[in-house]
Amino acid sequence: MDEWNMDLHHCLARERLERIRAGAERAARLRDTRPPRRPVRVALGTALLAIGRWVMGPVPDWTDEVTRSAPAASGGTPTSR
Repeated sequence: MDEWNMDLHHCLARERLERIRAGAERAARLRDTRPPRRPVRVALGTALLAIGRWVMGPVPDWTDEVTRSAPAASGGTPTSR
């Protein structure tokens, strides 16, 4: 009779282990198919840039003139020599 109980316990333990292993394998497959997460530093940097743009507001129209003339004003390559 004790032998039957031991066999039953072994059988139940084996079935439980199989279910646990199957669940772990399923979770590993799901984890592998999920796209990788962005690192926290990247998310924080992106958020800080967005906040900075929001705080600065819209870009004024006169900045287009400044950026077009910037190479000449900063000693860029001369057009004629």
